[in-house]
Amino acid sequence: MKKAVYIPTGKDKQINKNLNVNGYLVTPNGTLLEYVPSTDAVNVLSESLPSDPQDPSRKNNITPKECNMNNENTSI
Repeated sequence: MKKAVYIPTGKDKQINKNLNVNGYLVTPNGTLLEYVPSTDAVNVLSESLPSDPQDPSRKNNITPKECNMNNENTSI
């Protein structure tokens, strides 16, 4: 199985450049990425977020919790 590669898209990067703000991307493999338009760098901020057990490039064993967004008593 091919490993997934997650990077911000060209369109997302252009919006960040136009607004002069950093962009953030949470990926299915449990990684939080930061895009810095002033340097065009993509930094890994964390690999400790819940991740998809089916993702071939999974970075951890933190399983996401399912929540029912229609139930007001459900806490995340």
